Amino acid sequence: MNQHMTHNTDPSALWDSLITSATLGTDRRACAPPAVPGPLGALLAGLDLSDAEGALLGGAAACALAMRAGRLPPAVPEGEEIPPCPEEDLPECSPAARQHLALMLQGHHRAALPEWLAALVARGMRAPAAHLPDLLDLGRVQEELRPRILATLGARGRWLASLNPAWDYASAELKMLRAEHSGTTRSTQHAARSTWETSP
Repeated sequence: MNQHMTHNTDPSALWDSLITSATLGTDRRACAPPAVPGPLGALLAGLDLSDAEGALLGGAAACALAMRAGRLPPAVPEGEEIPPCPEEDLPECSPAARQHLALMLQGHHRAALPEWLAALVARGMRAPAAHLPDLLDLGRVQEELRPRILATLGARGRWLASLNPAWDYASAELKMLRAEHSGTTRSTQHAARSTWETSP
């Protein structure tokens, strides 16, 4: 948090700014918690600003908690209904794999997460439902992980992404991947037809 955030109480906006501060470094973008009302403001006011890195991590923890515990349900226009979650199209990963993912999302052996996601994709399995929000949040800030995260969301994860504007990137990425897949399929079909028609 910094001087540019003093009038913004949206936790997701504060989170995005924290990511920017972490990327630039606290020496270039100092932390200055905003004066906001409610429990989030109380947490931010208790940060020790003399420890810039600690304040940044503390602010990140406070914003993450606010986004998870204080998120309002999406507004649904009158007369419309949220579509039900479709049935899953992929089997869920094993309990052991689920435990490994939980540890990595908590910061233990985090560097192994790309490999874990790749292994899940290779096996045609999906991430556990309980960790879908964490993975979707991670995809917001680590674009290089998005293709693997999207491939492991399953039907429930894609449904969740469609309900939260903060996860709009998932819908856009999925559309792009589907378009690329469709183009590759058409190209392959055209090549096969050409070979069939022209080969001696």
